[in-house]
Amino acid sequence: MNGLATIDSYNYGLMEERKKDIPVCLLNFLDSTQKVSVKTGLDIAEDKNYVSEKISSELIPLWSINIDNKCYKLTKPLKLNIFRDNNLWVVENETLSIYGDGESPEEAVNKLKTHIAYYYRHYKNLPKNRLIGRGINLKNLYENLLQETR
Repeated sequence: MNGLATIDSYNYGLMEERKKDIPVCLLNFLDSTQKVSVKTGLDIAEDKNYVSEKISSELIPLWSINIDNKCYKLTKPLKLNIFRDNNLWVVENETLSIYGDGESPEEAVNKLKTHIAYYYRHYKNLPKNRLIGRGINLKNLYENLLQETR
């Protein structure tokens, strides 16, 4: 034996079936010379409707948030990761450790905006001497990121 694994029709069929679990955006960047890791049955949830695919990670030009008759101006746009997980859309910002979810991308972004406004007000009203560690960092992040305009 030369040490190379042979692929029979059953294993080839499994590989072809598992290719659907690879995000399309990743497949577009792969050429035929690159190896692709393929999930096994144990790696995939039993629910056949399960989808966990990162759709995009991009800089969203979110310059303001209008919530509860208040407007918050952002000093710089946030980078949001958006993906679909178990038929829900999830939008997250790792820097602020915050996310929003919904049945549509728009609903998820709106929930994220609501959470950002809430935590901005929360940290704005907390004195620094009542915070430690990550709380101090988050207070500084929110104070530097948002400005209440009305």
